[in-house]
Amino acid sequence: MDDIGLDAVQSKPHDDYMEIPVKKLFADSYYMAVVGKLVATDAPKMFDILFQLPWYKQLHEDWLSELFSGYKNARVLEVGCGPGQLMRSASSWGHTVVGLDRSEKMLKKARKNLANCSNTELVLASADDIPYTPNTFDFAVAASLINVVDDPLPILKEMARTVKSTGVVSFLVPSEKMSARSAAAHIRENRLEGMSSGALRMWATLAKKMSADHCEQIALAAGLVDVVVTPSFDGMVHTTMGRKP
Repeated sequence: MDDIGLDAVQSKPHDDYMEIPVKKLFADSYYMAVVGKLVATDAPKMFDILFQLPWYKQLHEDWLSELFSGYKNARVLEVGCGPGQLMRSASSWGHTVVGLDRSEKMLKKARKNLANCSNTELVLASADDIPYTPNTFDFAVAASLINVVDDPLPILKEMARTVKSTGVVSFLVPSEKMSARSAAAHIRENRLEGMSSGALRMWATLAKKMSADHCEQIALAAGLVDVVVTPSFDGMVHTTMGRKP
């Protein structure tokens, strides 16, 4: 993830802010600044904090719990696992999870978070050169990674290579419908406050978005079949899944 300074949250407010009470506007701006600073200085801590937010945790857990529905003790690869919070959820459901990340700082945090999880493994490696043989995993997943890398195709091809025949590759990305306006509507409807509100506004402001067509195209280009792109989180997120032939 590119470093992002506090200048990113000090720009002119979007029109949606005009409908927000002044007290909440200042609170949201404060938490947006906190998130922006953490992105630049301590990304592992930032992702730890994000996964403590109910909306963020639920979004990701819903994605994987539906994906893994009907499977017991699946072998799962998470590419770009960060501090391991999503791995911990998946392992608590009885699955064996391998987490791969190119950042030693992320993996250091993940080791602490997964200290009591016996069915997890962490690997320091690049996502476009996964150190596993073909047909190793039932699932290969990536959250908010495919949208930020320069070229996602080699990564998706590697993910597809490592899953078993008919295995599933899935990724979650912000959609082109994620914006300051859609985030503000979600915040109002769900009465988000504090860090929950500020973090969502910051994600909507900074995230690199992908259209459903783009998600489908790169999944097909990676050699996947039966590709399905599903909107979630009020349409602000796409989850894409495809099977290995």
